[in-house]
Amino acid sequence: MGSWATWRRHPIVLCTLAGWLAGMLWWTGLMIAFGPSTVVTTERGFLEERPRSVASRAVYAPLVAIPWALVWVLVGVANAQFRGYWVPVAAAVGTVGGGAYSVATNYFDGWLVIFMTGGCLGGTLVGLVVGVLTRATWGWFRGWEDSL
Repeated sequence: MGSWATWRRHPIVLCTLAGWLAGMLWWTGLMIAFGPSTVVTTERGFLEERPRSVASRAVYAPLVAIPWALVWVLVGVANAQFRGYWVPVAAAVGTVGGGAYSVATNYFDGWLVIFMTGGCLGGTLVGLVVGVLTRATWGWFRGWEDSL
């Protein structure tokens, strides 16, 4: 692998990996917060209970994080146009803000997985728009060539 300067030239790849990692950490943290559970089924004609560990649900983190990576591809594309930290930082603040809003306004149950995903990814997109507009405006006032 190359140095950090090499990775800075590929913001799309870097932002995609960062989004995927954030999604995996989000899923793992949420599964730890939910804790172990019990699955109740009616196999062989009677009720059967099986314990379900946190680790058995946390293994799905790489798969669940794919939407996060796809949204962060957009952040990487925007950051490829507007080099700097405005766009990814604003998107990350939007992610955290959307997650905090979801936790504050929804019950702590299984639906939180859906509402929190929507809140976090929606917040990322709002942060992306704010970051792009801020960076483009600042670049326009300063006369930078890569700004719109």
